[in-house]
Amino acid sequence: MSLEGRRWEKFTVGDLFTVEIGKSIDGNTVDRSVGKTPYITRKESNNGLDGFVDYTEDYLNSKHPVITIGNETAEPFVQDYGFYTGTKVNIMTPKVPISKQALLFVIRCLKIHKGKYSYAFTVNSTRLKKQIIQLPVNDEGLPDWQFMESYMRQREQAMIDEYVNYALGKYPPPPPVNYLVFTCVNGGRFIFGIYSQFYLVSVFARKI
Repeated sequence: MSLEGRRWEKFTVGDLFTVEIGKSIDGNTVDRSVGKTPYITRKESNNGLDGFVDYTEDYLNSKHPVITIGNETAEPFVQDYGFYTGTKVNIMTPKVPISKQALLFVIRCLKIHKGKYSYAFTVNSTRLKKQIIQLPVNDEGLPDWQFMESYMRQREQAMIDEYVNYALGKYPPPPPVNYLVFTCVNGGRFIFGIYSQFYLVSVFARKI
């Protein structure tokens, strides 16, 4: 499955998603270390996760999967579970049911525009609704959500296969490079050791 030869069209985010900001939760006043529900912020890593909190159900974002994107960082993530967040995070809820995998495709298209946003020019909800993205379309000229889902599943499976093959030792053995390691101990004496590379599966028995 390839992106080459696909027909692409332009859409505004507002055409495909409702965009809202999170409800006003002050992250500085909640304990993020002992809760059970994800607390999503505008950070650029770890899927936006900044701990787990317990809070009133009225503030819970229970619809999923959705896309969250921080105002200043403009880093999009897919949230596949209920979560809490604050007013500095936009929540993009699909107007029609869209799978998590298809949304992962959308965030790759959103990231193309990340560089235009900053702390001086934030991706607030008004700007986000007007943001234009390009997506592959079907014969009717509508976003081809099924293709996007299948494409991302294929990519995901390829990565899983690569990691599994590595873990099972199906790749060629590591190059025979030796490392000479020395440590200064006991008042200046040097102790030398030679280390080589090994796959874990060549040293340990594997059990599932």
